[in-house]
Amino acid sequence: MAISFVVGAFVPIFPYLLLSGQGALFLSIALSGLALFAVGFVKGCLATQSPVRSGIQFFAIAVGAALLGYGIGPAVQYFFPDVPVTN
Repeated sequence: MAISFVVGAFVPIFPYLLLSGQGALFLSIALSGLALFAVGFVKGCLATQSPVRSGIQFFAIAVGAALLGYGIGPAVQYFFPDVPVTN
């Protein structure tokens, strides 16, 4: 479990070891999306389901969860303006 966590966390960080700025950001997003699809694809193969459909589904759920998590921050800040925001 620890090894899979380290490998999964390394995927979006890796581009920043090679590049900087927007190039690293775009490569990080692309590699993360590809990794999410790949995990779903393998899950589909193991579960004897459509690998492509499983990959797309896994990707969509993960991106949706990330967007929802990102959206919670501004919502909390809007409804509770007195809560301090740390950087």
